[in-house]
Amino acid sequence: MNIAIIGAGPAGIISARNAIKAGHSVVLFEKNTRIGGIWNPWSGGAYRNACMQNSRYTFHYTGFPPGDIDEFPGVEQVFRYLSAVAGEDALRESTRLNTEVVSLRKDAGHWVIRCASEGKDTEDIFDRVIIATGELWQPRRPPLPGEENFSGTLITSRDYQ
Repeated sequence: MNIAIIGAGPAGIISARNAIKAGHSVVLFEKNTRIGGIWNPWSGGAYRNACMQNSRYTFHYTGFPPGDIDEFPGVEQVFRYLSAVAGEDALRESTRLNTEVVSLRKDAGHWVIRCASEGKDTEDIFDRVIIATGELWQPRRPPLPGEENFSGTLITSRDYQ
């Protein structure tokens, strides 16, 4: 089976790792130049001093212990851990960094994915698709009563890092 996985954060990485181990052909798409999702320190996702809410005893993947890290790992430690997992040969070879999925459509029982990378558009066909882009990537600011009368700038935590 040919599987596309969109997003190389924690969920995308483990999905790709497990699919490869199960013998599937995998392409892991990541729009940034590095893996990690919001845990990539250069992505603008999590601020530099953020820590996991889960301890090192519960956040790691089965069969891939986290090693010597803080009890509640910070951004840099989580990124190094995810990079080590994603550095396994088959997974690394399956990853397309700096590649944004522009569209996804079903056609004759398959999935057609159109991507943009370095100014070039490509299309690929897959049997299955896993969307692992995460729920925290885009800020969600709730409407505030009276905001139409506010003349200042409204920001989210992503804006003041």
